[in-house]
Amino acid sequence: EMLQEVMCGLLERQNYTDPATRCFIVSAMTKIQALCQGAVSERVHTLIKRCARSLNFRLQQRCLDFLALSPHPQLMQQVLPLDASCEDIVVDASMPCLNGLVAQHLAQGGSPYLPPHQRRFDRSDTVG
Repeated sequence: EMLQEVMCGLLERQNYTDPATRCFIVSAMTKIQALCQGAVSERVHTLIKRCARSLNFRLQQRCLDFLALSPHPQLMQQVLPLDASCEDIVVDASMPCLNGLVAQHLAQGGSPYLPPHQRRFDRSDTVG
């Protein structure tokens, strides 16, 4: 609870105007709330609701996630587990699940994928 109060103080500071910084703070508050599983303080709830009205959609989304999850502590802990950063993720870079979609696109006359270093850009398409 004390840590949430510190985070509120950071979020309320006027010198943190960069939306990315504010997003990081709200993300941290959400993860702390998932870890603590306690009731959300009135100050935290009020501040998150106020930030949810931000014109920055990323900040808005993080605040709305917090507000949607916080009434459901068990769900919040499942969605944001403590040790999630320790899980190994295996990624198949060839993405075979997309083979059918790619084949369909090529059959309809689409261009094959070219890595960025092989692409040619038409200078007439650039603005400015």
